[in-house]
Formats: sequence, C-alpha cells, structure tokens
Amino acid sequence: AVVSTQSTGEEQIDQESLVIQLRTAFLKQNLEPFDSRDISRVRNDDRVVLAYLKNCRFNREKAFNMMCESLKWRKSFGVNDISKESFSTEILDDPYLYFKGYDKQGGPLLIWDVKRHRKNNTA
Repeated sequence: AVVSTQSTGEEQIDQESLVIQLRTAFLKQNLEPFDSRDISRVRNDDRVVLAYLKNCRFNREKAFNMMCESLKWRKSFGVNDISKESFSTEILDDPYLYFKGYDKQGGPLLIWDVKRHRKNNTA
C-alpha cells in the first residue's frame, strides 16, 4: 500500500484506513454512472483514492463527493476514449498543443502550452 499515517497538527490521520473507507463507500453504490476503467482504478490503485483524500484534506465525505462527480464527468465526456484521432487536424496543427509522454496508466499526455498559445493562432 502507498498510504501511511500523517500528522496534521495534533491530529493523526490513518491514510490507509481512510483509503479503505472511501474505496468501500464508492464501490457499494450504483456504479452505472461510472466508466468501468475508472471503477477498476478505484478498486485497484490506492494512489487514485488517496489523491481525492489529499485534495479534500482527508475529509472522507468531501472526497467521496468529489470522486463521484469527477468520475461521472469523465464518463460523460468519454475521457478514457480520447486519442489523437479524437482531434481535428486543425487542432493538432497548433504547435502549442502536442502529445508528450505517458501517464501512470500508460495513456498519452496531451500538452497545451497555454502560455505560448494565442487565440486564432495560425501557427
């Protein structure tokens, strides 16, 4: 397991226990609104669950709500199915938008250099 105990001031947080609680709560609900690949990541990867907990300062209820909303959003926008073919050649011709490297699950990373991009840039 990736998780450990963390101290925040006087309070000790048992991250491993919170990961188990959040994962269990998520998997007990109706999973229809979520993509099966995201469900698998929640089920098998402590880092995915821990990221929600950290983002919500280890508040399990807030992390649960954030996880549910973001994973619904991911399914509704087909995030797991995005590939290079999902983009028009006009977008891919923008020199400030490019694929570089891979995420922890092996998916390609799409980088948009917003600092250099200009609206209606023709190259």
